[in-house]
Amino acid sequence: MLFRVGLPLLVVGGITTAVLQSDARRAAIGQSFADLRTKFEQRPEFRVSLLSVEGASRDLTDAVRAKLALKLPQSSFDLNMDALRQKAESMNAVASAELRVRAGGVLQVVVTERDPAAIWRTDAGLVLLDATGHRVAG
Repeated sequence: MLFRVGLPLLVVGGITTAVLQSDARRAAIGQSFADLRTKFEQRPEFRVSLLSVEGASRDLTDAVRAKLALKLPQSSFDLNMDALRQKAESMNAVASAELRVRAGGVLQVVVTERDPAAIWRTDAGLVLLDATGHRVAG
């Protein structure tokens, strides 16, 4: 048992140690894995080239596109979906936003607009509020 399992493990471990002792070899192996990852991430299947905003009025759609300010095309691995969702939801007129990458390289943003329920008069002017008291516009 010792020779069937132990000796092959010892030989493989010795060869691995000998190969990885050189800093240049370790760097070359690490660089080849980094290059492989980059090639994989830049494949056309993972490229996002279109932005689709759904569930919003035309003005809000334009505002969401401007707020996200995406430079397309880019790899879907480079998109920070949480940060993009938070950017979209930081707009007063947006109640919630849902982002997903669809087939064909389309980043889909599904927006739920806030519905104005009241007009609030302030010293600065009129403000539209939704049913929860959150500012919609103004």
